[in-house]
Amino acid sequence: MAARAITVVALLCVVLPAAAQRTVLQIIQQENRAASFSTIFEASGITLDSGDQWTVFVPTNNPTDASWPSTAPNSLQQDLIKFHLHRGSLSAAQLASSGVVSTELSNEVLTVRTNAANRVFVNDGRVTNTVEGSDGVVHFVNKVLIPTQYASLESDLETMVQSGSVSPSISLFAQLVQKATWSGAFANNEPLTLFAPQDEYFATLNVDIASITTAQAQSVLQGHAVIDYLTEADFSTSWATFSSMAADNSIVVFQSARTNKMYWNGYEIVKTDLVALDGVLHIVDGVEVQLPANTLVSIQDTLFADALTALPTIAAQLSQPGPAGLTLFLPLEDDALTPFTSDTAVLKTVVENHLVSGPLPLAEYVGASVPSLAGNALAIDVLPDGNMTVNGVLVVDSYFTATGYVYVILGSLLPPGVTSPTTQPTTGTTPGGDTTVVPENTIYFNVQTNPDVLDLYNLVLSVASPHPDVVAAITTPGIKTFLAPTNAAVGDLLAAIGQPSVDQLADVLLYHVIPDTDILPTSFTVNEL
Repeated sequence: MAARAITVVALLCVVLPAAAQRTVLQIIQQENRAASFSTIFEASGITLDSGDQWTVFVPTNNPTDASWPSTAPNSLQQDLIKFHLHRGSLSAAQLASSGVVSTELSNEVLTVRTNAANRVFVNDGRVTNTVEGSDGVVHFVNKVLIPTQYASLESDLETMVQSGSVSPSISLFAQLVQKATWSGAFANNEPLTLFAPQDEYFATLNVDIASITTAQAQSVLQGHAVIDYLTEADFSTSWATFSSMAADNSIVVFQSARTNKMYWNGYEIVKTDLVALDGVLHIVDGVEVQLPANTLVSIQDTLFADALTALPTIAAQLSQPGPAGLTLFLPLEDDALTPFTSDTAVLKTVVENHLVSGPLPLAEYVGASVPSLAGNALAIDVLPDGNMTVNGVLVVDSYFTATGYVYVILGSLLPPGVTSPTTQPTTGTTPGGDTTVVPENTIYFNVQTNPDVLDLYNLVLSVASPHPDVVAAITTPGIKTFLAPTNAAVGDLLAAIGQPSVDQLADVLLYHVIPDTDILPTSFTVNEL
């Protein structure tokens, strides 16, 4: 029998690593289609516990670029990533039959279904490919998966109002959004930060939303919106300025140095960080129809013009006060500081005594004193009727500008030792400012010293010097009857007038003076006056 030759061939080969030898994290990092998700995942700081099996749903690049809220705060980004993670390994077959899949985001699950063409969908995202790894599985989907707790800002606003889940209520602001239409007011501008006035303050506008035009509604909304994703963490602790969507309109956010409360355009932010996918909503206790991007100096162009002409350095400071902002107590009278323009040193001290460093929400400082830029204490107080005073001078109006608060006052705040013939007199002097003592039994003296008519006292002093008719009515010898309104009555009047002129105040005062008549309460008769 012939022997057979047997040839043995030894085949040496290199076995390349299979995909299953990569971890799911390596798959995410190495697959081109996962590049966007990989960048977001790495920036979030989330890690996958070693030793556990994982199923990761990875949105492919195109939908991730288009719909992942990359400008949202990191906490929201982390929540979205957790919603794409399942602890445990689910193969393609296991996923298709799972029905519901738990996620790493608390109380949020994924719904899985298979259509007639045997395509697997996770929520509304279709699984396009599956790659298995050594510690789990990566399923690629063609959409970003959105948790039920997050939606668009528009949808969230509607849900909050309908459910009443947000307090304080912003239902009137929501009506304004409906009037303006979301797309009309904001187009495709996102992300958005909205400052929504609560109903209590929105109602003070006395505007019938149904009667205003769509364009007007859009204008108001845009004045409350910033094209950016701004959470409380983005607001400066001192002073930060943002451009609103409205033309030439600024938004200022700052934190009170006294209470640490946050303020928007001078109004308190009562609730922050109602977060949505495409923006964030903050609730405020005031409404701005329009806040021009002006400065303190523009407010007083006519009122402080003469004084500031002699003080270019202070004028520049008012225009650009720096990051902390300023507060100005602005005398109502046009020429309150004119008498001091001949002495620059005194003028500088007087102007600085009307300025305080930093934004001051006056209500927070009741019963306290704040230092003026001149170094003098300014005492803040409130009258029983709610009107505010500074060093006893009545505050009749207020503004908030892009560089600080402006409080209009019925008088001026002269530093100690500084007097003027045209400013309010001290108790016991005539309105003209001389040293003639007013007898204690005169009406003028009693108006000065009677706390029940303190508002009227300030009113008298603010108009007596510049208006000769008032000076004559108060100081001219002869019998007269003076009808003095109470604090509450004067406060209501000032609120109704707004920022009254000297002539208007003079008319009001003269209307309360009956010359050449001595009317006692015992002689009052109905309709006699």
